[in-house]
Amino acid sequence: MPATRLIAIAFFLGVCGVAQADPWWLEPPPPAIQENQQSAPDAPKDQNPKNEVGETFWERTVSDPVALSTVIIALFTVVLGIGTWVLVLDGRRHSRHALRAYVFADKAWFFDLGRPEGKRRIKAKEGIVGCSVVITNSGETPAYNMIHWGAIALCNPAEQDAVLVVPALDLTQNSNTLAPGGANSKTLFRPGKITPAEIAEVKAGTMLLYLYGRIEYDDIFGWRRYTNYRLSFGYSWPPYGSISLNFSQRGNTSDQNE
Repeated sequence: MPATRLIAIAFFLGVCGVAQADPWWLEPPPPAIQENQQSAPDAPKDQNPKNEVGETFWERTVSDPVALSTVIIALFTVVLGIGTWVLVLDGRRHSRHALRAYVFADKAWFFDLGRPEGKRRIKAKEGIVGCSVVITNSGETPAYNMIHWGAIALCNPAEQDAVLVVPALDLTQNSNTLAPGGANSKTLFRPGKITPAEIAEVKAGTMLLYLYGRIEYDDIFGWRRYTNYRLSFGYSWPPYGSISLNFSQRGNTSDQNE
């Protein structure tokens, strides 16, 4: 915007020069030129008959320095008003981006209830796969009426877009407020137990465990915001909490730029 301001200042100074009492283009010509112009006294006075009544608006404006400067200043005022309104809109948009809440999935990890890290196996619980996910608000203001839901699925990476459809919202869950810099955790479980054959495919990377979900919340300006996330785990087993998940190349979307 500094360049625009410099152009506006230069244009304004030019207008001030136009508005002077005797603009340079209306100064009388030198005496010699005046004599040449008056050398034909018998020439018809009305070769191009145009009186004041017949003059066009533009001709009268150009011949009158006050009228010309008024028109230019009026045009400049309109342009300046439009520029000011654009600046106001841009300032509002910048304020929304700078002050709004931004809620994302920060970290997550899978676990097998029957294979706790650093502890003895629990045979009865082996194969029960769960996941803990932590979401954080990295914005400057609270996230109001926040709801968060998701699911766990096992599928081939090539089929993830068809399989990993965000489940319908559970209307029974309560909303809450997440303060700036605050965190909120949720634990989800996969229905049923994972089988030895599925574990073998996870180790081989032909199938991956996916955690996917959606976060919705209101920002301080009353806009409804959302974040979709998708994380995956594979190529090893069991999924200890010390092994972080990878964000999928697809399925992670939000309205952070709106």
